[in-house]
Amino acid sequence: MAFFRVEKRFSDKSGVNQTLLNIFAEDEAIGFPVRLNRRSTGFRWYVSFAWKFTHASEGDFENCTILLEEPGIHLHYSGQRDLLGVFEDLSATNTVMYTTHLSSMVDQANPERVRIIETDGGHHLRVTHGVVSSQAAPMAVIESALGLTPDLSGMLGNRKVLIVEGGTDALIISKLSGLLTRSGRVGMSDHIYVARADLN
Repeated sequence: MAFFRVEKRFSDKSGVNQTLLNIFAEDEAIGFPVRLNRRSTGFRWYVSFAWKFTHASEGDFENCTILLEEPGIHLHYSGQRDLLGVFEDLSATNTVMYTTHLSSMVDQANPERVRIIETDGGHHLRVTHGVVSSQAAPMAVIESALGLTPDLSGMLGNRKVLIVEGGTDALIISKLSGLLTRSGRVGMSDHIYVARADLN
């Protein structure tokens, strides 16, 4: 809960009364009000965002395109998930677009909304619709958002998946591929991901 209090203070330097607006946020966990400027950067950002797009606008934001760069970057995980809920509410009557490098800001329930922005060798931008990218950095975010473990990283980015029974099978295939490559023959393609069935 947030509330406002106007305080008058006397300034020693100018000798003029100055009116200050202090914003307090009361947290149930703390049990008493705390000045907003003493709260975390993420909390202050969230309050200002919520104020702008809910209270200050009186719900008049409709048919708008809201563009945000790295929203929620200073929020903790649960705050970022709450922010996704705010975006969902705003998107009922608006278009919300934001950039992120945070896996927690990828809505797992709606992966079809993801657009991956990449540059090619000629520094041209390319927009990919969906959750598969040819570059490692965007895929790391997507795989983390979808809960893929490090053992499964790369599964989405590769077009072909070879499922083996266990770790021994994966090791044998990797060793055989290495032996073939070292002897000048064709080993297993890097575009094939070996997934262990015993880990799923």
